[in-house]
Amino acid sequence: MSADPGGTTVFSQGVAVNYLSTTMLSLLNIFTSTSFTPSFYAKITGSPNIAAGTYTDTLTVHWVWSICTGVNIAGACVGGSANGTKDIMVAVSLSVGQDCRISAPDVSFGSAPLVGQFSTVNQAVLVDCSKGSHYKVAFTSGNGGSARPWRTMSDGAGHSLQYNIYQPNGTTIWDETNPLPSATAGTGSTIPSQPQAYIVRINSGQITPPAGHYSDMVSVVISF
Repeated sequence: MSADPGGTTVFSQGVAVNYLSTTMLSLLNIFTSTSFTPSFYAKITGSPNIAAGTYTDTLTVHWVWSICTGVNIAGACVGGSANGTKDIMVAVSLSVGQDCRISAPDVSFGSAPLVGQFSTVNQAVLVDCSKGSHYKVAFTSGNGGSARPWRTMSDGAGHSLQYNIYQPNGTTIWDETNPLPSATAGTGSTIPSQPQAYIVRINSGQITPPAGHYSDMVSVVISF
């Protein structure tokens, strides 16, 4: 908390800030004003990673004033003064939202002349979410629009190749209807390091489509 927008005059517990000091008059540009509205400026400083939620605090501001109603040529107060004190309460709140970092590598089956010759791919996406958060992971159905019974890759010429993404058990189709809870809570790290393993397999029972390059685009979905 500071008394000026640049954060030059910082409020400290039990330390008074004189708004009529030369420094403050200059910072607030009120040398020629007959009145002003004092403001408080707040900014977040570096702090340890915290969990999502709403954080609140209450500040007590103790005002002390002595205002001269008239001065003579020498600058002395001759018109009497108004003195007083008053405490006001300032509520402070901040909301930290849920967030995640994801690192998702591409999946490549390589090349083979027959569908039955493609090997199963075993790999993982790396995820980390807000500290202490419990999240679920799923995959979208891809460009084909459905994951059941198969997702489809396309060569862009009207031919398709069936495949699917499975949870680590190798049998449960992993899509948005079957999100899987993470085994560990998020740590809030900016570098995702919690592996979410999955299995990708081509339907070996389908008729081998024409030769070509087949691809699909699937997104990782995180839910709380």
